[in-house]
Amino acid sequence: MMHPATELFVRTDGVGVGVRATEALPLGTLLWVRDALDLVLEPNAIRRLAPALRAPVRRLGYRNARGQWIVCWDAGKHVNHSCDPTMRGVGHDAMVAVRAVRVGDEITCDYAECNLDETLSCLCGAPSCRGSIGGPIAEATWKRWQQEVEAAVARADHLPQPLLKVCEDPRVAQVFAGGRPVPTLSDVAISPRESDS
Repeated sequence: MMHPATELFVRTDGVGVGVRATEALPLGTLLWVRDALDLVLEPNAIRRLAPALRAPVRRLGYRNARGQWIVCWDAGKHVNHSCDPTMRGVGHDAMVAVRAVRVGDEITCDYAECNLDETLSCLCGAPSCRGSIGGPIAEATWKRWQQEVEAAVARADHLPQPLLKVCEDPRVAQVFAGGRPVPTLSDVAISPRESDS
């Protein structure tokens, strides 16, 4: 579920739609969580789908560390990629703002965190654009991303977090309460043997 202070909008660059903030959201705000309405499909269920159904799952969904495909029921499925995203994952069941978001800013994530099984071309336009999404990510890059998430979570203790009460993973609340460390890459990266091709 996307934060209630977000909305869909039509991008003017031909990308289609995106999600933007309708009010200022501070660094450390949970911007998305997996909730009970999100569709969770096991890898064997994906293999049984007709190609016409498998394609939208792969286009609009992401894979978690267990190899399950998650398709958001709300605007979350329309969050676009950026190599300099506004939010990063706290595991695979929540995403936190890694910088302050202004009214009208597009909410973006880095698809490299979505366990892609193919490399995609990237035209995000960020100064730090990698040119492609997928494939191996340097350890130093993952560590920098981890530090961004940890810094954001450390700033979250006094912020209203309306999404905590609907998050399907109770460990997210423990992370935000300081009772559990922020998950690391090894907690969220999928093993190659779990691919569902």
